[in-house]
Amino acid sequence: MSRPTLVRLLTGFSLMASAAIAYVLTQSLAPTAAAEAARPRVSIAGLSAGTYRYLRYPGEHAQRRAEVLFIRTAEGRLFAWWIPISEGLHLLPDRQWWKAGPPCRDLRPDFEAQLIRCLDSELFDWAKENYRWRLDGKSLSKQVPDMEAVAGVEESDDFVFDLRPSR
Repeated sequence: MSRPTLVRLLTGFSLMASAAIAYVLTQSLAPTAAAEAARPRVSIAGLSAGTYRYLRYPGEHAQRRAEVLFIRTAEGRLFAWWIPISEGLHLLPDRQWWKAGPPCRDLRPDFEAQLIRCLDSELFDWAKENYRWRLDGKSLSKQVPDMEAVAGVEESDDFVFDLRPSR
């Protein structure tokens, strides 16, 4: 066998071995079926277009106590937002969602106006003007942060949480 033939043969075997190793490594990084089944989930059955629902996260949220605000737009798109809570009240952000601002008893979407806002009558004027978000979570005033998205996927009538950061 000539030297150039031997070099081509060894190069081909090396490339095939490298591809096989890369395939095995990438497959080992995927979650196992048991890990997938163990991910936290909540039922969102009945969350039809133009409706919303607050649900407790079925586990521990790393930073704080929180509920998840699920919004199904009129077009059927699903959004999920972390909303911190304390003593049964939703907490608005103080520059960031992890730092509690004023409490709100009635934080909800207004589907006609296409926004999320606090409807508490005693909320001060600056807060009424600035604590407003589009349904997709973007701040309308840019004086407060965007809503904090919850990572996960919709499977049948469940929302399955993904524990990786959504950013």
